[in-house]
Amino acid sequence: MNALAQALQKMAPDLEKELASRLQGFMGAILRSYLPQTWVLKSETESASMTVDRQGKATIVPHEVAGADVTIEAKQAVLLAALTQGASSKARSTDFHVTMHTGKGKTAFEFLRKRFGF
Repeated sequence: MNALAQALQKMAPDLEKELASRLQGFMGAILRSYLPQTWVLKSETESASMTVDRQGKATIVPHEVAGADVTIEAKQAVLLAALTQGASSKARSTDFHVTMHTGKGKTAFEFLRKRFGF
């Protein structure tokens, strides 16, 4: 597994735990309407994809998948810093080229960008 996929894999359990509590009740129904969600991360050397299903389970693969909701491109070091350090990384929003492919992807990205360090 490449470095981007490994970084996503390490953060997946915390994301799944957080989503498990948030997918309950009325607010959970609203949140669930934004799932499934697929994000692709691309650097100059590799790519990885994360899909979160309607139950909040994250699946990470070490390559780009078709049908992404969001594609995030940046230098490898910048992406890894954002994924491993989150908002405390020195990355700036201008370090990333973000392409929103769907409306639900745009909404989710705007909500989660700080958590992921983007």
